[in-house]
Amino acid sequence: LSWTTLSDLDGDTMWASSRCGKAGFSFLPCVVHVGRSRPALTCLWRPPFQHKWQLHRCHVTKITVIPLDDLPAEQIADQSALHNLKKQAEKHSKDAEFIHRTLEALPRAEDSALESRADFIAALRSLRWLQLDASTPVGQLEEYWDVLESVDRDRVRCLLPGDLAETFSTLAACNRRAPEFVRLLSDQCRRISRSFPADDVAQVARAYSTMGWRSAKTLSLLTSRLSRLLQDPNTADAVAGSHLAAVVGAYPTLGLSWTNSKQHTEKLKLWKSLIVAVPPRLANMSAREISVILNAFARMNFDSSALGSNMSQLFEAAALQLVPRIALESESHGNGFMPRDLAVISNAYAKISAGPWSLPMMKAISARAVAHIDHCNSQDISNLLNAFAKLSAVDPPVFDAASTVIVREIASFTPQGLSNVAHAYAKQQLRHEAVFEKLGQMSLRVMDKFKPLELGNLAYAYGRLQLKHQQLVSSLQDEVIYRGTVGKSLQGVGELYRFDLRPLEQLTQAFARLGVSDQRLYFVLFDLTRQRVREFARRVKSSTANSTEEGSLTDKLEASPDPSRMARLASRGHDLDTLTGHSLAVLLSAFAKSQANFHTLARWVPQQVLALQGQFTTFQLARIFSSCSRLGINHPRMYSELLGHAKPRTSQMSPKALAMLVRSMARSKMYNRVLMRQAVKVVSAKLSELNVVDVGSLLVGCAEMNYRDERFLRLLATVVLARMSEMNGSQLATALTTYAQMRIRHHDWFDAVLFELFKRQHELGEKDATNVSYAMLLLAAVERHEVPADLEETTTEGTPVLYPFSRHEGLLNSMLAISHEHRKHLSYPAIYQLQIVELYLRLLVPSVYDAIRKDLKLFLAKARKVSVVVDDYMQNSSKMHRRISQWFTRVGLHHRSEVFLGPFMLDMLIGDKVVVEIDGPTHFYRDTNSRTSSSLLKNSMLTAMGFNVKHLPYQEWRQCGTAVKRTMYCAAFWKDVLASQDASKQSSSDQLGSRTPQLVDILDMVASWQAGEGPHPSAASSLVPNAAGKKGGDIPAFYAEPDDPNPFGQPSPVDKDSSHSGQKETESFDLDAERSGVRTPEELLAAHQQAESELEQDRRRELSARQRWRLDMRGERVSSDSLEPSNSSATAKGLREALPRSKRHVVSHGGSGFFDYDAMEADTDSSSDEDEDEQPT
Repeated sequence: LSWTTLSDLDGDTMWASSRCGKAGFSFLPCVVHVGRSRPALTCLWRPPFQHKWQLHRCHVTKITVIPLDDLPAEQIADQSALHNLKKQAEKHSKDAEFIHRTLEALPRAEDSALESRADFIAALRSLRWLQLDASTPVGQLEEYWDVLESVDRDRVRCLLPGDLAETFSTLAACNRRAPEFVRLLSDQCRRISRSFPADDVAQVARAYSTMGWRSAKTLSLLTSRLSRLLQDPNTADAVAGSHLAAVVGAYPTLGLSWTNSKQHTEKLKLWKSLIVAVPPRLANMSAREISVILNAFARMNFDSSALGSNMSQLFEAAALQLVPRIALESESHGNGFMPRDLAVISNAYAKISAGPWSLPMMKAISARAVAHIDHCNSQDISNLLNAFAKLSAVDPPVFDAASTVIVREIASFTPQGLSNVAHAYAKQQLRHEAVFEKLGQMSLRVMDKFKPLELGNLAYAYGRLQLKHQQLVSSLQDEVIYRGTVGKSLQGVGELYRFDLRPLEQLTQAFARLGVSDQRLYFVLFDLTRQRVREFARRVKSSTANSTEEGSLTDKLEASPDPSRMARLASRGHDLDTLTGHSLAVLLSAFAKSQANFHTLARWVPQQVLALQGQFTTFQLARIFSSCSRLGINHPRMYSELLGHAKPRTSQMSPKALAMLVRSMARSKMYNRVLMRQAVKVVSAKLSELNVVDVGSLLVGCAEMNYRDERFLRLLATVVLARMSEMNGSQLATALTTYAQMRIRHHDWFDAVLFELFKRQHELGEKDATNVSYAMLLLAAVERHEVPADLEETTTEGTPVLYPFSRHEGLLNSMLAISHEHRKHLSYPAIYQLQIVELYLRLLVPSVYDAIRKDLKLFLAKARKVSVVVDDYMQNSSKMHRRISQWFTRVGLHHRSEVFLGPFMLDMLIGDKVVVEIDGPTHFYRDTNSRTSSSLLKNSMLTAMGFNVKHLPYQEWRQCGTAVKRTMYCAAFWKDVLASQDASKQSSSDQLGSRTPQLVDILDMVASWQAGEGPHPSAASSLVPNAAGKKGGDIPAFYAEPDDPNPFGQPSPVDKDSSHSGQKETESFDLDAERSGVRTPEELLAAHQQAESELEQDRRRELSARQRWRLDMRGERVSSDSLEPSNSSATAKGLREALPRSKRHVVSHGGSGFFDYDAMEADTDSSSDEDEDEQPT
């Protein structure tokens, strides 16, 4: 059967010739109907021998089909395929001749249709038309595409630039990969690249971008060709903006860097020609072309090269032209700015961190976007909002308009879109509750799909706005811990588990702001940060030997890690995979806020700070210094280097940075006179820039460093008065406490603040209340020292009442009531302050104490029962104190050190009444000889208790550089001791005492006693120094209650400590006793003879006076050990066994608001006073 298709029949009808009936019958044309049912054979006309057919009754029961010609099966299949293609083509075109030519041009494997270039192009165009225009299924054309793509190299080398451009465009349009065929085409492009016109270059570049073909060499040669066309005056006009957009846009799309070339200088010239050529062609470019070319240039990071200025000029010129076009052009004809174009353009300006000159353009984009916000998809909205946030373009209308679309279409947002939207709202400080609620709910569903950077942006948004979405925070915390521990081994597998430094900074900062206190989380973040830094160090070490001048920015930094260059690049917005000043400041600030306390961090931080070599801004320097001090890092070298970098840059610092630096210097105990004076000078000229937190930091810093510049402090006090309405109660209490410590009489200021605190007492806590009460004592101590006694205000009973109790007695009662209300939450420092308050009121202002309510008196009495003593001599005593104690013992002034009396600790107690206070640098204001207000308070209270307080300033002790000077200086205290003992005897015996020896006589007696040639200097006193039977009769009565004679559990000041008494209770020469007739001359002569015999025995045994004293002390210890210990000794021994010295801690004050008050009273020097000058400044 031979099949012939006729054009005048439908698709289901075919002609067929058959031999019907017996032999000799003629051929009868018949029609075979082929359909879904069984085929039927029908004759088209009646044969001439029909009557014979009927006569012979020849009924046809079987038809045998015999083919007339022998065709192969492949040809039959090919004809069937062509038939199907023709039917598909006829649906889209009525031109039969065109369809016939198209089908004839299709490549076939058996013919030689592709022998010429024209045949190849015809076949290419036929396949393109059938697939794109005729919508032919790809499967029907697969055989022809295979034939076309199988051409060899020789045929490809016959193609011209236009042919290559058309071929690439067709392959890209038809989505044909064909890697081997594309490789041959790329080779041909490189061979004849100098012959390409601008249009063909653009077509090839577009095809590369569409299909993702990364033939870098081919694209580079075509770019060079386009550059030469621009530089040639004859061909420059032929290069349009669309050509530039296609070529430039291919590089970021394919991920190709312009720096990956050995010909760096030539590449800069090439790209400069392209950048310069864009502005003149902007007017003729479409909105899509402008968005493509701006986005491409922004993503290529030219700002770090010599082309940075050219880039800025390009974007500025584009911004000027875009403002009217965005506002006026409509998108009705397809040339206007669509929402996608607006998002891409704004994102491009955000990538280059455009300056304020871009704000008019952003305003125009905002107006256009708000009008068409319903046509924006999720990606357009996220890009648009992210650009506004990065450029700091405050435009609430666009965010408000986008919020409705975000809430409605939240399910269509990708993880990147969710994080960008949240980050944008946070940067604009827009707390949109509905948006963030939806963002949180959606983020919980796809948390495992977030990349590390997206996790960082999301956490940063909620942390900055203080939105505590508990479920989201817990999910973020678990995800970070999982990826940083279990997923740590998968960092090389996928990007989900590799955290760079930027997301680590954001996550640490966000968790710290949200108040997350899980130390596991912060250790994981620190461990990941340390791993990134180590990886960079290893890359630097391996890249140093292979360093080259060319290469990418990261390669150059690894080959030559210059801190100054890294700082410049970081300031321009580059994400460097190493620590910079900004990243280190952010991390340390977050760790300090979270109170991270692992030791590895304290060892790691100084190394990183020193490695930066001062390459940070002034604010970053202050922030690093503050964070290190808050973390408790003890590294003098690091602090000294930071101060060295800060001194020459003080004039450049902002008041906020200086306030932070001053506060940090106080916390780290690093004082620098030059820096402080410069800081005071700068801040004094910029007081209007200070906020309430900065003022508080400056006051606290000056108070803790004892830096008293009265003029500067009065200026700060003026700022406090001006901004009192902005301060809360805790901040006012802190300002009052610190200002009271500076010994400044400023009644008007104190009255205003005290009255304000009385009105806001409901805002105060127990720490603030106790601080205010103690500050009032400091003010009273200063008044007592400054105001003469005849000018003091008195009550009706005649008791003097000093300021501030004369005016603010009600405030004191309110503060004590607040402390009483929170008595269950009082800390040891607060109890210590309350003990001082009660003691002061009962000793110095009893009228004020009597006016206090009974419950408050009972509360103060209970506070008095609490022991805040730290029983550790080595912790409480300084090195200077111990040396002075040794010299006092050498001159015979036997004493007790660190004696606790109520809330106070007496440095050295000699006898019953003489207290020697060793005044180290903390007892004086910096660079002055003026005592601090706390020292005045302690002195006045000890004096009121009946003690003779003598001060030993560290300045005088340092002037005693030799042993002779120190001996004479310490021996001079005998005069006061003897005078005090004589006064005691006179008051107790009601008779005149003897005259106190002169200083020269005392020194002679001390020298004779040290040489073993005379009696102990105490022999010059008419009062026996060891009154062992006395029981605290001179202590205030309320400290010795009937049922508790010693409420503090400490030895009474009048109880002699035998371990510190080097003098045996033997008979000695006593001049006063001889005068009074207590001893007879015979007894005196016998005692003198006995002393001479002992001295002679010592000389024979070659014993010095010091050795004799040691033997006597050893004998006393042996005798005391043989006696049964008292209850207090047993208690002290039990305490030492239960709490060894290694586990004892010094009691320190907690924070009060933003003010961390370490010590309200400086008992003795807690640091080495003699090493003060040797400490780095």
